[in-house]
Amino acid sequence: MPEIIRIALPSALPNDIVNMYLIKDDPLTLVDAGFSGPDTRQRLAAALRAEGLDLRDIRRAALTHTHPDHVGQAAILQ
Repeated sequence: MPEIIRIALPSALPNDIVNMYLIKDDPLTLVDAGFSGPDTRQRLAAALRAEGLDLRDIRRAALTHTHPDHVGQAAILQ
């Protein structure tokens, strides 16, 4: 079974977070993409570095629904 890593990123909503999940399998999969913005991207990159990975290592994104806090970075990650 692949390892699943929870990544909690800040939300644009006050006192809120957005959970993303990294599925460490082939292909490396990110579930949800968080809000778009440099702070979110930097925090996602830091979380990936902690796992020995880089944004360029993500090969697939699965988006659970179309709220901006879950799809905002999808195009950038593509």
